Amino acid sequence: MKSGLVRAIRIMALLVWLISSLLGILIFSNLTSVQWDFGEPRYGKKWVYQSVSVAYNGYMFDVSFILNISLLDASNNTLTSKTEHRILKPGSRVLLEFNFSVENISDIKWVVTSISLYQLIGNSRIIGISIISMRQQGGA
Repeated sequence: MKSGLVRAIRIMALLVWLISSLLGILIFSNLTSVQWDFGEPRYGKKWVYQSVSVAYNGYMFDVSFILNISLLDASNNTLTSKTEHRILKPGSRVLLEFNFSVENISDIKWVVTSISLYQLIGNSRIIGISIISMRQQGGA
C-alpha cells in the first residue's frame, strides 16, 4: 500500500514537471516570436510622425505588447511622450502610429524607446520582458 502511494506521487511529480517544462518552452517561444519594425520618422516644423509595424507569430496564447516613445531635450527633460498598448493574438499584425507635437523640432536631442512584452494566459500576465533603448537625435 505504501509503495503504491509513493509510486503515485512520483508519477504526479513527473507529470507536473513535464507540463511545466512544456509550458515554459511554449511561453519562451511565444515571447521570441514577436517582431517589430520602426518605419522612417517624418518631421515637420512642430511635429514628428513615427510608425511601428508589429507581428506576432506565436502559438495558442495572447501577448501584451506595450510601446512607449519619449522625446527628450538636451537636459533629458521630456518634451512629449506617447504609449500604445495592444493585445496580440497568434498570427496578428498591427501598425502603431505615433504623432508627436513639439514647440521646436530642433529641441529634440534624445529618443527613448521602451518595449514591454507579457505572455497572457487568460487575463493574467505570466512572464514578460522589458527593453529600453536611448538614442541620440540631432533634430531635424
